[in-house]
Amino acid sequence: MAAYTAANGVTPGVSASAVALLQDAARRYPSNDTTIGDLTNTAGYRFNARTPTKDNVYIAKFDFNLTDRQTLFLRGTYQDDLVGQAPQFPDSPLRRPGITRKELLPVIPGP
Repeated sequence: MAAYTAANGVTPGVSASAVALLQDAARRYPSNDTTIGDLTNTAGYRFNARTPTKDNVYIAKFDFNLTDRQTLFLRGTYQDDLVGQAPQFPDSPLRRPGITRKELLPVIPGP
C-alpha cells in the first residue's frame, strides 16, 4: 500500500458513491428469498412482475385440382409472437420484449 500511495499521491480507499449506491439498493430491495445466496452476505429478492404476451399465429391451406388426377395444395403458417420479459427490479421498466417471427410456406404436389 505504501508503494501505491508513493506512486499516486493518494491512499486507495472505498468509493463513497459506490457505498451509497449499495446502501440504497439494500434499503429499496431487502432480501426475501432464502433459497439462493449464502444467507450471510447474499440472498435473493423475489417479486411479482407482469410479462405481457401476444400470440399471433395464422395458418392457411389452399387446395387446387389441376386435373382429375392431379392436385396441388399450399399450406402456410405465419407466427408473430410477442413475449415480454420481467424487469430486473420492481420499479424498473419492462425489458424489451422478445419477438418471434416464423414463416413457413411449402408447396407440395398432391398424389
